[in-house]
Amino acid sequence: MYRVPTTDIRAGMRLGKTVLSPNGQVLLQAGTVLRESFIGPLLGYGITSVYIVNELAPDVEPMDVVSEETRFQLQDAMSRTVEDLRTAMAEATRTGMRHFSPTIRVEGLRQTIDQIITELLTNPRVAVSLQDIRSADQYTLSHSVNVCILSTLLGAELGYSLSDLRILALGTLLHDIGKIAIPPEILNKPGRLTREESDVMKQHTVLGWELLKNQPEIPPTAAVVALQHHERWAGGGYPNNLSGNQIYRFARVCAIVDCYDAMTSDRIYRKGLSPVMALESLSGPMHGFFDPQMLLAFLNCIAPWPVGSMVELTGGRKGVVVAAERGRADRPRVRVLLEADGSRIASPYEIDLFRERHVEVVREVHESAEQYMSELAG
Repeated sequence: MYRVPTTDIRAGMRLGKTVLSPNGQVLLQAGTVLRESFIGPLLGYGITSVYIVNELAPDVEPMDVVSEETRFQLQDAMSRTVEDLRTAMAEATRTGMRHFSPTIRVEGLRQTIDQIITELLTNPRVAVSLQDIRSADQYTLSHSVNVCILSTLLGAELGYSLSDLRILALGTLLHDIGKIAIPPEILNKPGRLTREESDVMKQHTVLGWELLKNQPEIPPTAAVVALQHHERWAGGGYPNNLSGNQIYRFARVCAIVDCYDAMTSDRIYRKGLSPVMALESLSGPMHGFFDPQMLLAFLNCIAPWPVGSMVELTGGRKGVVVAAERGRADRPRVRVLLEADGSRIASPYEIDLFRERHVEVVREVHESAEQYMSELAG
């Protein structure tokens, strides 16, 4: 499978992954043959991209690091938590209360977090190949869930204990909870914020800390993630311009994953970056933002070229990524299908780039996959 913008759907494409509405209703089942008339309704639900079956290798399917059911359970539990807070905030505003200090119940969150940890530890070699497809109006909620999952994955890669993973997962799930107090017109603005709006947005870290720090069911170390996840390893972050080990380790984990997920997510006003482009940004221009050892561990967890996508190899041959493992995610196994001139290889074969060091991935070509599909069909 490979991901395409909803606007690029063409008649005859087959849907690779079931599309759900924000409330979990099935909109389109995996395997559905798509029509261009689907574009409008999908965009109406805020679905800006979908997964398509790569007909060159329809048997190749990327494995998510956690099941779709578990991911949705966590999103549902988090949604209820956020709605409870919003209701309490509205009541405090209505009654003129000076101090807003609702109790946050996290038992439902903890149960699903334990399931996530179990699933992540059950598949210790699988690198991340799927990007979460989310509706535009559910961005903040889905972002929090994805940051939780990927941060827990990174924590496991770093060798954190089970108790640390639980606290890390809870802290990263709630890292943006302060955004419930940010005006919607700023939070959901489709474009660049003004300086004044940006200053208001930055307050979400302190607001989140204030909400979480005295909660009886939330460890203080989890609350610190909300406060410090925009601090930067080399300094220059907010709210306190901390640097290096002044930043708590769970917040340093969250900082990496928060940036990665934001960069790769589709928004109404822009398409998300591909994983390889986002990873290049993290390790290149942005590398001073992050703990270097944690960043290296994260790069080991994420497949730059996701399973199911087409790539061009050294010499011009083209193939489909069929496997990517943690610790060597940048050297996947590739099924070679086409010669450099585009002609079909009679007997496709696989290359393990981890062993064949003279072969490199030159670029992704899944945006042109339809051309190769039609050539094979002909």
